[in-house]
Amino acid sequence: DRDSFTGRGAIWVALVSYAEDNLLTGAGFASFWRIGSASPIFQYTDSLATLLGHGHNGYLDILVTTGIVGLLLSVWGFILGPMGRSARSAAAPIVFPVIVFFAAQNFAESSLINVDTPPWFLLIFAIGLLQASGPRRVNG
Repeated sequence: DRDSFTGRGAIWVALVSYAEDNLLTGAGFASFWRIGSASPIFQYTDSLATLLGHGHNGYLDILVTTGIVGLLLSVWGFILGPMGRSARSAAAPIVFPVIVFFAAQNFAESSLINVDTPPWFLLIFAIGLLQASGPRRVNG
């Protein structure tokens, strides 16, 4: 549907409705999409969203599967924490832009803790590079 950002609007309405009903616990990791007729998506919409395997929003996908606590831990552990550490790292010119891209990209696609996506691999590589590089050296 061109009027709803290629259908994302309908998907996000269903995900937000589910999250409102299951804010603390979520459905369980990997227990929302593509689990057959028991999938919670069928209770919240009968649109084409039921045929998808993700919500086109990494943050909403993590929220509906792991609840608010899982979302907060994921954002801290994979975005905010590494972003803060990159400021003190020699790898900052490489790592910081990758983290910013990943954080922004997850508003329109689902790659947060999705091991099948190239952005997730790139983020994990950047975090590994961050961990391997030492603190930034100051000349002078």
